[in-house]
Amino acid sequence: MTRLLQDVADGELKRLMVFMPPRHGKSELVSRLFSAYYLHKHPDKWVGLVSYGAELSYTFSRSARDNYLRLGGQLKDDAATIKNWETGKDGGVWATGIGGPITGRGFNLGIIDDPIKNAEEAGSLTIRNRNNEWLDSVFWTRQEPDNTIIIITTRWNKNDPAGYILSKEDEDPERWHIVNFQAIKSDLPAYPKTCTIELDNRKQGKALSPNRYPLEKLKKLRQRLGVYFWNCLYQQNPTVKAGLVYHAFNNDGPLSSELDYSQAEGFWHAHDFGAVNRAWLLFIRIKGVYYLIHEEILSQGTTAARAAKIKVHFANRKVIAGYGGTKSESQQIIDYYKEGVKIRVPIISSVEGQVDKANKLLENGTLKICSDMTLTIDQFENCIRDVKEQIQDKSTWHFLDCIRYFAAGVSARGGVR
Repeated sequence: MTRLLQDVADGELKRLMVFMPPRHGKSELVSRLFSAYYLHKHPDKWVGLVSYGAELSYTFSRSARDNYLRLGGQLKDDAATIKNWETGKDGGVWATGIGGPITGRGFNLGIIDDPIKNAEEAGSLTIRNRNNEWLDSVFWTRQEPDNTIIIITTRWNKNDPAGYILSKEDEDPERWHIVNFQAIKSDLPAYPKTCTIELDNRKQGKALSPNRYPLEKLKKLRQRLGVYFWNCLYQQNPTVKAGLVYHAFNNDGPLSSELDYSQAEGFWHAHDFGAVNRAWLLFIRIKGVYYLIHEEILSQGTTAARAAKIKVHFANRKVIAGYGGTKSESQQIIDYYKEGVKIRVPIISSVEGQVDKANKLLENGTLKICSDMTLTIDQFENCIRDVKEQIQDKSTWHFLDCIRYFAAGVSARGGVR
């Protein structure tokens, strides 16, 4: 790491991502120590420090300021707050939380350190979108010519800020150099071809910091966390699906607008009768492949009103079948039937059996989720099992309930109740 940071200080490395487990010293080395060293070497440059919250970024700024002074640096007397301090030679540090203001300054060195606070934030599509929009509209617009960016993070989600930035490599390559030091050495995930990967000389199965975190302690931690969070936080591989309920899901579907609807072999629909949120999905089949093309939460109201909204999407279309519900919800199914929306209860009644059918359809490519179905995709990416392999928050995954009803229905080849 010190060699790479020296390359940054010397202007030889412009884009660096550092993925490491929690409590392995990455923030201490980069945000607190290296930012001070960089300004000591380049007192006329500006460093921007960004974290998930303003208070944490101010903590980094305070430490960097103290370390800069220990190196013999001088501060401008009237500009020495932890939010914004200056060297007196036209350089300095500003600090803000992600989503916060950056007033009047750019950066020669931008450091994004821990942009995600916790699992709740990582699992929120709204927060992820907000953070990514801020990076695009605020942080990225503050780059000085010939700038350098370092991103230091523990991976929480494949669409976290680091994942979002890497997803743009194909269209606008930044050519990141990636340091991925896993808690226990294993195969690395795939990265864009425009990126370079730092070599990890450890043998497979070796601990990253065996004196502080011995291998046996890490294995116990892995068992306690469960597969999903272990792979994200400690192996820096949020794309690993083993901990997800729908582990076969891949977000590689086309936009629904890109499909040739003239080739439709039929349309299918699926429903979840939640006590508060009633979800429904619409699928099209083209050349033997089912595509999810519409997702909707139906607000509370009469069955007739909800059915009317659904039937708008049936107009001039060959609707083959609809699936959803359980035997205990037969009255709701009858009510829909009276309004012209026919729904069948899948003969495969167990949740796990239905999930298995959905995973098989996803795995063999028979079922694809169009990439603009963001609500359903978000649920796919965050529906996980706990350490006992039970589905967490089972009652909240309304769109995924529709998916498993649909999968069970079409997989049974007409076998419905």
